[in-house]
Amino acid sequence: YLLSKTAIIDWPGNFKQNYEFSNIGSHSQSYEKLFLLSSIHSEYAAQSKLRRILGWGMEGLKPLHLIEDAIESYGYNLSPKVRGQALTYLANAWSKEGGGLFADSHQKNLLISLDLAISQYLLPHYVGLLQENHRLFGRLSQELGNQFPRSWTYLNENAFQVPDFKARKVTERMDAVCGMLVDIERSAGNIEHQGRTYHFCSEGCLAAFSKNPGNYVN
Repeated sequence: YLLSKTAIIDWPGNFKQNYEFSNIGSHSQSYEKLFLLSSIHSEYAAQSKLRRILGWGMEGLKPLHLIEDAIESYGYNLSPKVRGQALTYLANAWSKEGGGLFADSHQKNLLISLDLAISQYLLPHYVGLLQENHRLFGRLSQELGNQFPRSWTYLNENAFQVPDFKARKVTERMDAVCGMLVDIERSAGNIEHQGRTYHFCSEGCLAAFSKNPGNYVN
């Protein structure tokens, strides 16, 4: 029963920061059962529990919202299923009484659980997107920084790619607004600016560039 409720965490060997996890092994079996019995499996229950633990506004989840806003600012939507999985994981980082699974300190338990939720549930779903969109990769890398070292490590080990300009098709150009590679034969449109043709992946990027080219051209 215990193994069926266990999350296996693949911890990278070159991960430098040492988290101080609570020594759960020193607690009684009743303490372990407490966490298992208080585990939840739905987003609705997760939100209710998180509001009780973090407060109605759930200000502690701001880093999660920042990542969601970054993804949506480039025209992509965070999957409701992924969001629900992350919230459920976070809610299960506390017992029913509010005791931390990873640390006795409330703030430290929040940071560790956020780091694990982001690296295990959010980032794996957007690796391909981050490999194509260098601007979004840079923004997320900056958002994660030193506060979420495991997520930062996952991001840089799995999503970072040095552009291979020699292998790039001559029919591809980088969208000046979002940073995506665009096949000029299938682009949403193009604009001539200062003797150069710019191609865009969507009408949104085309409109943004048309409104103020100076924001996107060095």
